[in-house]
Amino acid sequence: TGNEAIEQRKERWKELLKNWRNVYYMSEISGEPKRESLLYKHDMNGFLQIVDFRYSFDTYELEGYERDLYNFCDKPTTITDIIEYFNTLDQKTIHDILQQFVSHKIMFKENDYYLSLAI
Repeated sequence: TGNEAIEQRKERWKELLKNWRNVYYMSEISGEPKRESLLYKHDMNGFLQIVDFRYSFDTYELEGYERDLYNFCDKPTTITDIIEYFNTLDQKTIHDILQQFVSHKIMFKENDYYLSLAI
């Protein structure tokens, strides 16, 4: 049923977050000094800078709707909620921006949920 699917999705998200926390805080658990986050964001003067050290060194500067969309997805958010909130943008533009974030691996997508990854 629909409720079972929602519960399964919630459990999947909980497991993903648990695994992420275990990796992120592994240095503290092992007694190593804390390292700077490998993917972080700075919101400055109307634009959002995302710095990514995970694979190489990449930076992304987002402003306007891109910035707002990225910040809006700071918790798991459905595409329906995103489209409703950004109702002045056409759906293709929203999907294109979100797909760009996902392809750069700065946003996670599962089914119709999106989550910004930079902290």
